[in-house]
Amino acid sequence: MAPSQLSTLVLVELLAGVAVAQTAVPHQKLNGASGQEPGERLIEIPGQVRDLARDADGRILYCTSEGEVGFVEPQSGLRTALAPAGSFPNPLRAVAQTLTGDVALLDVHGFIRKLVNGLPPAVLVYEDDLMIQDATDFLVDVSGNYIIASATPSNGLRGMNWVSGNGQRWAYYLVRHSPVQLCADPLTGGIVISDADGGGNLRLVAANDPYRSTSAIDSVTHPGVSSVTDDGAVAADTSGNLYWAASGKVYKRWRASATTTLLASGFGALRGAVIARSSDHVSSSTGWSLYVAEGQSPTRIREIPGVGAPGGVIAPSQGLVPTRGIQVTPLIFGFQVFEMTADDSGRLLVGGTQFQTTHYVKRITLTPTPSIATVATSANGLSGVIEGLVVAPDDSIYALTRTGSIQHITEGPLSVTTVFNDPTNVISNGKDLVADVNGSFYVPTRDAWGVGKVIEISGGGASVLANPSEARGLAAVPTGGMYVSTWNGPGFSGAVARLRFSDNVLEPQPGFTSINYTNDFVWGDGDLCVDANGSVYSLSEDDWSLVRYDPGQDAFERVGSMYKNHPSGLVIAPSTPSSGSTTGWSLYVSEFDFLWEKPSVAAPASTFVDSSLGLVAGIGRTQAGTFHPQYGQPRAIAAAPFGSGIVTSTSQGWVLALDVATGEAVPIAGPAQGLRGDLVALVAQRGSRQLLVANDAGEVFALAGGTVRPVPVDAERLSPVLESFRSHPRRWVALRSAWASEDYVLDGWVVWRATIE
Repeated sequence: MAPSQLSTLVLVELLAGVAVAQTAVPHQKLNGASGQEPGERLIEIPGQVRDLARDADGRILYCTSEGEVGFVEPQSGLRTALAPAGSFPNPLRAVAQTLTGDVALLDVHGFIRKLVNGLPPAVLVYEDDLMIQDATDFLVDVSGNYIIASATPSNGLRGMNWVSGNGQRWAYYLVRHSPVQLCADPLTGGIVISDADGGGNLRLVAANDPYRSTSAIDSVTHPGVSSVTDDGAVAADTSGNLYWAASGKVYKRWRASATTTLLASGFGALRGAVIARSSDHVSSSTGWSLYVAEGQSPTRIREIPGVGAPGGVIAPSQGLVPTRGIQVTPLIFGFQVFEMTADDSGRLLVGGTQFQTTHYVKRITLTPTPSIATVATSANGLSGVIEGLVVAPDDSIYALTRTGSIQHITEGPLSVTTVFNDPTNVISNGKDLVADVNGSFYVPTRDAWGVGKVIEISGGGASVLANPSEARGLAAVPTGGMYVSTWNGPGFSGAVARLRFSDNVLEPQPGFTSINYTNDFVWGDGDLCVDANGSVYSLSEDDWSLVRYDPGQDAFERVGSMYKNHPSGLVIAPSTPSSGSTTGWSLYVSEFDFLWEKPSVAAPASTFVDSSLGLVAGIGRTQAGTFHPQYGQPRAIAAAPFGSGIVTSTSQGWVLALDVATGEAVPIAGPAQGLRGDLVALVAQRGSRQLLVANDAGEVFALAGGTVRPVPVDAERLSPVLESFRSHPRRWVALRSAWASEDYVLDGWVVWRATIE
């Protein structure tokens, strides 16, 4: 059909029995650049078009602020309305096709609805409660998930959100830069961000990168991208070249040469950009055109011919949206949990309060069926809200109250004794408790807005080690020092630093920042937990998230989300039987009222600080191996009397051999061979291939060649030997050969190779 004939064409469409008439209008050219003649006006659409997208049939989907949704046939310019204006309760911001061919719509508040098979009525997929403000764009990946550009509720900071296809899972995908518009990158499989920071930049979120690393594509042009005007739309061709519309201009970013050129100018406000087949009435050297939406009331769809073929309709997979984990049932805490740890038997301990009237410490047994039992309450002498718990080597418990008292809990019979009552009131609001192997304790405090401390308690006295901004959590660093989580300011200002004991300096971890901790002492977030591989986990109240920090990458990933019921505690302990764990270990997350399990994590690092490893030059550690929890807690190590490597005895009657070259630990003997009890003592007899082990009840066994036999002993003579092992566990061993010597130390569930220069 000739262009002149289009001037009187009236397309009549029926939508739910209502006739919708639209008229194609003559083409109008604007000033171009680089020899182009852009700006063919295909059709006018009432209202303000906010987004354009291509569907699998090559049509151009559009949505308007007023709620009209439809598509344009790019070659003919004919428009079909799928839903009329007023069909949605909130202004629309973006449109995309889903994997199943439905038309998904994003509104300004972050709600997602879809027209199933392109037909009304719209079905609500996701109703945002807390996470999204000023949503501006989204895309769909091949996992069916939605990636959204929006503002966060915190100080207007912008980021990217992640919502599962069924709307049941949600999380922050990235909180960095100022994303306004998005598109999939055919060149790398990542996501291109049109970023409003500093006048506008193009950035790339790396593909298959859980840390969401970003890099600059164009940080020079600065075309004036603004979240207020919602411009900066970007589209990609199959070569990865990017077409970027902002401030009335269209730019082309050439990926091969890393240059940006002006493609077209002279437009009004532009929103939406999409590549589709060129229309029948333009000359296009490639058969493809870039279509942009200009102005409002009406919006004009403009065509710029001669661009590259478009990338896919659906973005590459960005992974799975994280969840809270597997709920551990049937468990009812019966109070608000503020702290959680684990004992040597793999049971969990939780502490907190019931509305600050009755305070509790309870124990959770995970196998075979999870159950909970009370250890102590206010009636037994607990004097305040429990904010910290430490299990001592003798299995007794130390509890920190919010007001700064440390209480010692022993069982059989039950006794609660205050061992530190903060006589100088140095602790305003204690938030965590960790112990040093030398018997000292450490407490982080939140004193006032922006004011906090890290305190060492030793010999009945307290001293301030550091003054971070509102310290919330502590954890031992396996290689030396102590992690400290801090609030630092409103919004995503939280961070984790590393305290050096050599000089008590807080050493920033640049990649462990931008976490939205709360600064209110009445919540329990900021907890820290470290695994044997060095990963650090932390919970944050104000973005409902669980993150895993990788020190080797100096970056973190979100591994959990949706913790709306006040996240409070973290600990690694043996997995429940039904969890499907591949390692035997799970990360447990407590909220005030719920317990969640994240299976298949690494073994826990020791929760005890060793201040002698305070990042002193010449002392270091590398992991030699870990042990599976099914054998029980490792008690002692010795050089193997046969072959090479290390042997260890465990709390559940096993002797294991650890190959320090491969990290593999295998059983030598256990209960089936006659071993039993808590094997607290282990000796490798020099000059023989025999091991001697003794349990806590005073029984001694000889082990050689896989055979176990009991050894009669004089109980009186054995008693001081066992006491020596209990008070000074044998956790250090040197392996020597004719050409080398290596030192190994057992720390919790991990054997470390120690380097001392």
